[in-house]
Amino acid sequence: VPGIAFLSGGQSSELASERLNAMNVKYKSRVPWALAYSFARAIQQPGMSIWAGDPANVEAAQKSIAHRAKCNRDARRGEYSAAMEEASA
Repeated sequence: VPGIAFLSGGQSSELASERLNAMNVKYKSRVPWALAYSFARAIQQPGMSIWAGDPANVEAAQKSIAHRAKCNRDARRGEYSAAMEEASA
């Protein structure tokens, strides 16, 4: 098994990042497979809510999506911190 991907459904984007990070911190060096994510909703939903179909919101929505992608990249590495959320606010 090359990897196990976790879904984000039923939890906030931030909680999904926190949980993925916790798994990678705790188990990363002890399992023979990658602990990854399939978080399309968790990455896209905040940006889609910001955009809401308004062209004036495109830049803010893009920044939100990029931020969520970075958070999940770092969580995948076991390097995510809740402080990342405060820094983007």
